[in-house]
Amino acid sequence: MKYKLIKCYPGSPDLGYEISSENKTIDWKGSLFYDKYPEYWEKVNENLWWCVSEKDYKVNYSLFEAWFVYTIESYGPSSLSPLKYFKTKEEAENFVFCNKPCLSYNDLASYFALNPIPNGINGFTLFPIGLKDIIKSKI
Repeated sequence: MKYKLIKCYPGSPDLGYEISSENKTIDWKGSLFYDKYPEYWEKVNENLWWCVSEKDYKVNYSLFEAWFVYTIESYGPSSLSPLKYFKTKEEAENFVFCNKPCLSYNDLASYFALNPIPNGINGFTLFPIGLKDIIKSKI
């Protein structure tokens, strides 16, 4: 079993430090610190994954809504699954941020119309150069 440090104490390792219960190396006044003060430690579930589906996906009785980060317990990603698996929530959220199609042509053009690019170019004159084709391919 693994434990991760979630709260610092004097002389503690850095936050996020992990230790295995088989390798009991952290000692405090003769007893294991994480046994005596469990509020400083969190049990690590190595079968916990964060996953994201790029489109609504129903498996058995569960529905995975597109672009929502789910936490699931699994022995690991299946190559046949349409879900994208991540070991941390931050990785999953970054995937959604970088890949979720959420801006329209008008959103971008309006932004640049209000925030002109130097040299007098605005969003409406900048975007026709291939951007409409890219947006259409994502719809």
